[in-house]
Amino acid sequence: IIMAVSQTGDPTGSWYRYGFTYSYGIPDYPKFGIWPDGYYMSANAFSSGSLNYSGTILAAFERSKMLIGATAQTVTFTRSAASTWTLLPSDWNGGTVPPAGAPNYFAQMHEAGWYGGSDGVDIFSFTANWTTPANSTLTGPVLIPTTAFSQLTSGIPQQGTTQLLADMSDKLMNRLDYRNFGTYQSMVACHTVNAGSGRAGVRWYEFRNTGSGWSLYQQGTYAPADGLHRWMGSIAINASGQILIGYSVSSSSMFPAIRYTGRYSSDPIGQMTITEETIHQGTGSQTGGLDRWGDYTQMSVDPNGSNFWYINQYQPSTGSFNWRTRI
Repeated sequence: IIMAVSQTGDPTGSWYRYGFTYSYGIPDYPKFGIWPDGYYMSANAFSSGSLNYSGTILAAFERSKMLIGATAQTVTFTRSAASTWTLLPSDWNGGTVPPAGAPNYFAQMHEAGWYGGSDGVDIFSFTANWTTPANSTLTGPVLIPTTAFSQLTSGIPQQGTTQLLADMSDKLMNRLDYRNFGTYQSMVACHTVNAGSGRAGVRWYEFRNTGSGWSLYQQGTYAPADGLHRWMGSIAINASGQILIGYSVSSSSMFPAIRYTGRYSSDPIGQMTITEETIHQGTGSQTGGLDRWGDYTQMSVDPNGSNFWYINQYQPSTGSFNWRTRI
């Protein structure tokens, strides 16, 4: 793993560079979360050569050292291929710091057909001990049951082509967004589900912790009855408790577009009440045998604690390897 940390607030300036070596095979689909005591990472490991899935890596990197360019330690745990797939580390979203000593939280989609029990989200707790790294701990998972869901069995259609796009409905989508509101902590997450008849919709959650562990506060599936597929979502919560979800939208009669919806903290729970708007309408479909659609997108909150920023892809014209990025 090659990492770089900016030496100042200027991203065009100098950076500290680090390299960390793993013996767990090829790390794929890495995700990062910032926490007061470290940078936390998850990745799926595949054995070299055969590329067989061999489990999930959960790693912590010594942030305080990396910020000053000093020698940094790392702590790593692995989970078996039978029990984990595509974990997300919690990403502290500014404002009040997490409670002193709070672990970083990792989450994964828990589909009953894979792991047994009921559908839901698994939460792991990762505590890095930088004084004695061998005393670091990874506990869990704790299953938080949710409304039942199912994956899609086919891809996402596009206008003017039989090429389907990967729905990526087998995993939580980037990011596991964390914010501390003082009287409670909040995490939001989303993933793609079968909203009925093989049509993609965005399932979203808000988990809260008032001091006695995480529980499901609210959930919903955003899939208006208009025949469109909504997938590749990303969700974030700002300092006022407002939640926004960005995602891709497509169908056999439209080119993939970028849209968003959201809710205010005073809205009835479980509902996205902000009228859906189009950020950018693509003017082409992705062809050439390419089914992967960016793999993930990102909704972020500005350091001012209010404004949201979203990044996703679109096609300016029908073709392959000609996508564009919209911020």
